[in-house]
Amino acid sequence: MIPTLKTLSLTLLLMAATASHAVEADFDALTPEEQQALSLVADEWANLSEDNRATLLKGARRWLALKPDERARVERRFATWRNLSDEERSAIRERYAAFRGLAPAQQRAVRTLFQRFQQLPPEQRRALRERFEAMTPEERRAFVAGAGIGQRLSQPTRSGRASPMMARFRVIARDLSPEGRQRLRERVISLDRPGREALLLQLEKLNVAEREALLSEARD
Repeated sequence: MIPTLKTLSLTLLLMAATASHAVEADFDALTPEEQQALSLVADEWANLSEDNRATLLKGARRWLALKPDERARVERRFATWRNLSDEERSAIRERYAAFRGLAPAQQRAVRTLFQRFQQLPPEQRRALRERFEAMTPEERRAFVAGAGIGQRLSQPTRSGRASPMMARFRVIARDLSPEGRQRLRERVISLDRPGREALLLQLEKLNVAEREALLSEARD
């Protein structure tokens, strides 16, 4: 049987799902809707491990819970996925694995970047994509870290201007080396608001060389 686009889309949901509860080994015990969604594995259902059955069933229920427009969106995404080369798919999997390995603050920064990216006009998205692809791994990390800082510091005032904390951050970072700015970003992301205030206050009292030294020591 050739999988339908709907079934292939469901497969993506299943791959992302996790489960930890027991699932009946009898396929007939599932609801008719669940059986239809899982029809491709009906013959092997009883032979699957309990964890695999749980994962598949959770994914099927997620699929069935989607609204029609949400299902259509998943199907469009999988249509794009299906047309990718093996190399492109491998690159996407590697990027996803790298994302999962990020600290929670960095993951939030990546999501913020993506949300802003989606709101850009097509030409700007294309230019930003080309710029990001041309970056080194270190430059990409700095780019993502910058998004995390923007998320934490750039709460605008009522006048629409950058927050005082963001303004102070920019003044301190302006004369640092690229490595120093990266270390500063990482430190700011890792701290809560009082910690950021204390760090910026301490750095404001130092000259550039002393700032570089302090940030280097903190990283080590």
